[in-house]
Amino acid sequence: MHQSTSHRIHSPKLSLPTSLISYAFEHKKIKELQLFLFLKMSSSGKLSKKDSAWDVAYEELDIKDKRTFNKRLDWLLKNKWIIYNPASGYYFISSFERIRMALGLKKRRAVKMYFGDLKEFKAFCAGTIISINIKNQQYRSLVRKSKRERSASKKEDEANKDLFRPLSDDYFGLSNKKIAQLLFCKQTNACELKNLAEKSGYLVTREKFRTLFILDKPDMNVIKGLDILAGAKACRIKCRRAYDNYEAIEVLYQLYDEIGVKVKFTNRKKI
Repeated sequence: MHQSTSHRIHSPKLSLPTSLISYAFEHKKIKELQLFLFLKMSSSGKLSKKDSAWDVAYEELDIKDKRTFNKRLDWLLKNKWIIYNPASGYYFISSFERIRMALGLKKRRAVKMYFGDLKEFKAFCAGTIISINIKNQQYRSLVRKSKRERSASKKEDEANKDLFRPLSDDYFGLSNKKIAQLLFCKQTNACELKNLAEKSGYLVTREKFRTLFILDKPDMNVIKGLDILAGAKACRIKCRRAYDNYEAIEVLYQLYDEIGVKVKFTNRKKI
């Protein structure tokens, strides 16, 4: 994660509503949100036409030309995220609560964001949305354990009989398909964004496997039969030599990558 910049800023950190990030992903407006946040953090809430922030934005946000900049600014003006007063020559930056109210975004969860995160903004946003889902999984797991739902739920007992169930109780992860749904993108892009978020330091992943069984010795008939049983999930079946027996083969099922949360969350006020 980026930590510093030579640009003079007014607000080095803020609590960004996560619902606004989801909105930006859904409507393909991540770049517009990035510009909005840059201007918000570079000012006390208003900017004159001559403010240096307008020029600095090109370098800080890697904007190549004026046409691109104006396109993003025009969208912010049209949607009243920024309001221009021609009489005073000032641009006024709307509050998060005003935008949330206009868009009907009532969820209070927010992520702690620093000015340096603007440099890797898409990675930050992807890491945030993925982390929300992981935090929700963790919360649901705690609720299940406290209410002993796992032992009491007949339906869940039946689900646990599935040899190739995607999740287990000791870790939290997401498939690329689910990440694509959260980020409103294709699965290939979802995988790239997850990797980018990890590379930028906004989450951490590790491969996770479940041991299906151990064979006393290699048996291709068993492996082939397992492939047929697994169907489309056969590509997730892995084999390796068991640690305590050189002849034995441990047959594993590769789960979705385990995901660890690194961003920090808080709550904004109700609207």
